[in-house]
Parts: sequence; structure tokens; C-alpha cells
Amino acid sequence: MAIRCSYCSKFVSVDPCSLYDADLDIGIDNDGNVFAVVTGELQCAECGNPILEAEVEEKQTIDFTHDSGCDDPDLDVIDGKIESVDEGKTPITKNKMYIVWVMATIECASCGAKKTVGLDVKMPLSEFGEY
Repeated sequence: MAIRCSYCSKFVSVDPCSLYDADLDIGIDNDGNVFAVVTGELQCAECGNPILEAEVEEKQTIDFTHDSGCDDPDLDVIDGKIESVDEGKTPITKNKMYIVWVMATIECASCGAKKTVGLDVKMPLSEFGEY
């Protein structure tokens, strides 16, 4: 699939998608779920300028075990990064999508207990807007 780049005015492919450099926001919501928001760009294969952008959020419930005697659970994300990016197909329509594997380390500020969790953030090509 090709679109016209507004920078170089050429019809170019939407690949490659450099989601390893995507903006990543990881945190814990009020319900105790860990969430990851990935904002990625599709770049022009000719000039490298961004063509389209998408923002996708994924949430996951975590089962966190605190150290004994923890009276005031206070969870926070202390580390998060994009581990890998794969290309796949959406289950029903078989349209292209990117799967961003995010790793996050959660720590309780009160007791010091830690846990590492992984999230699959699925970014269907349709999330990047109209072509």
C-alpha cells in the first residue's frame, strides 16, 4: 500500500515502521492495572519524514505480591521499555498490524517488592489513519 508523502511528494510504502523508537508511556491506573501507551510513526521510505501517527493503549491486570507486613501498598513503574516489534495480521480482517512487546518493572515504594510484567500492544495499520 502506498501513499503520497507530504514532504517529498512521492508515492511511497508505509513500511518500515520504526516502532522501537516510539514514544512510550507506562503507568498504573487507579484500579491497579498497568497500562502502556505507544505512539508510533509510519515513516517515508524515501526521505524518512513521518507520514502518519497512531497512539494505542493496552491495559493488563497485575497480581502483585507484597512483602509481609506491607501496610501501605504504593505501586509505581520504575522501568519500562520496548523489547521487540513484530508484524502480524488482525484476526478477522487479516489486515496488517504491528505488535509491540513492552516490558515494565513495578515496585512497591512501601515494602520494596518488585515484579516484571509484559504487555502486547497491538497497533493495526487502520489505527494510523486514512490512506
